[in-house]
Amino acid sequence: MKQNHEVSPTIDLTQFPKLEQVSLSHLSEATQIPVSGLLAAANQAPQRPFSPSLSPGPVAVHVDGVRCYTPTELGRRRCLSPQQFNRLLAERGLQEKRDGQWCPTEVGKAFGVLLQVHKKQLAGTDVLQLKWKETVMAQLDG
Repeated sequence: MKQNHEVSPTIDLTQFPKLEQVSLSHLSEATQIPVSGLLAAANQAPQRPFSPSLSPGPVAVHVDGVRCYTPTELGRRRCLSPQQFNRLLAERGLQEKRDGQWCPTEVGKAFGVLLQVHKKQLAGTDVLQLKWKETVMAQLDG
């Protein structure tokens, strides 16, 4: 028995820089594909499971030519949540909480840097974030 395979037209998505704000009728008009065809194609698209390890994250910050990462970014490498990774850093004596803020200990200063990020707290004060050099990973292993 011969099967009938339809070929979907190719859509140039570069013409829709903000696709999430394009209505279905505009998309239909621009692609010359009926709304029903767009809906059918969307409903038949395979659903991919969300994988946090594959999702793009923030780009590392460079301090004096050295990449520095958040506990979230480094924790992902060990399949740890940011909270678990912060606890690990504290258990190894690399950081401690002072007034609700993670700060490097004397030992941790060789591996971490406290940076002002481009946010403000509700009180209007600057947000500081402790970021870690990649060398902290070897320190945690040792």
